[in-house]
Amino acid sequence: MYGINDLKSTFAMTEHEIECPVKKCTTHIPRKTAANHVSNEAMFCDACQIYIHPTTFRYRSRQDNFLWTSREDDALFSEIVKFKTEGRYENENSEDALSWNVFRYFHSSKRLRELLTVFGENPGDQESDIYYWSYCNTTATAWDPLLKAREVFEHQDPSSEGRNPSGVSEPDIIIETSETIYIIEAKFTSGNRTSGDADGVARKIENTRGYLTGGGPGFFESVFSSTYADTIRAQRYELMRFWLIGSWIADQSQKKFVLVNLVREGSELRIEEDFGNHIRQDDRRRFARWTWETIPQYLKTIECSDAGRLFEYFRDKTCGFKEDKKQETAKPKMAFTNS
Repeated sequence: MYGINDLKSTFAMTEHEIECPVKKCTTHIPRKTAANHVSNEAMFCDACQIYIHPTTFRYRSRQDNFLWTSREDDALFSEIVKFKTEGRYENENSEDALSWNVFRYFHSSKRLRELLTVFGENPGDQESDIYYWSYCNTTATAWDPLLKAREVFEHQDPSSEGRNPSGVSEPDIIIETSETIYIIEAKFTSGNRTSGDADGVARKIENTRGYLTGGGPGFFESVFSSTYADTIRAQRYELMRFWLIGSWIADQSQKKFVLVNLVREGSELRIEEDFGNHIRQDDRRRFARWTWETIPQYLKTIECSDAGRLFEYFRDKTCGFKEDKKQETAKPKMAFTNS
């Protein structure tokens, strides 16, 4: 896995070719654009074992982008991907790979409760359960409360054997404690604007699925202060679905609910206020913005090799390339601050 110290501070990136960003590598590969049809293999640096794109680089296999690749880790992730709708785990700027690397450490080291405490939560005394992209390791299928919510709100066919068909809500991470359900929408390089262009917004407004009728008469209005259409127009489609479904699951389980937007420190600074204007929050349900940068500050306090490895991952993590205006050079971008 390549971090900032493994990459050149600047490297050539012209209209027609890209220099390998890895230090001491002299390989140049053709640049893929909309106008030419460069094959994937032509973009591969044999010396460094990466595919090089104008905006990022990509490993040959997901294991090259993962910190945790033991037999147990690989077996679990192989089951998860059977249910996950999509993933670009090999990409250097993959938020799925980031989520796995971070949450798998806290899960396998039995520190999920501590992680929640770091974010100011009160997780109780019992160890928490975690579901990656809806997968439940205990039942070897999608988490049952989420399956039921999809039937109610998104009309998922119960005969789909728990898999995540296209178009259903798929939280990145779900953490369940004895008192609270946390649905975590993790963002890395992307933002929360997910309703689409004008045509996409219109289609979503027209196709309400079960969002307005599921959960019983008036349920949508009980958890939203804005109308369905206004929430979609505000580009909050994904957050809308998670807030609606999570609120219903928590009510069914008689637990509290927290919808979390996990973002980089300089991103989505107003999201708590902006999305908060559309929803009804109380002592049973709330929306919270967490930042990735909070985690390495806590890792510094843990004396264990895996915690140190994850801290170094945060410290050295990159998130794609920034090309200069003259289209002559580029440089890797640091992912996180204050690590």
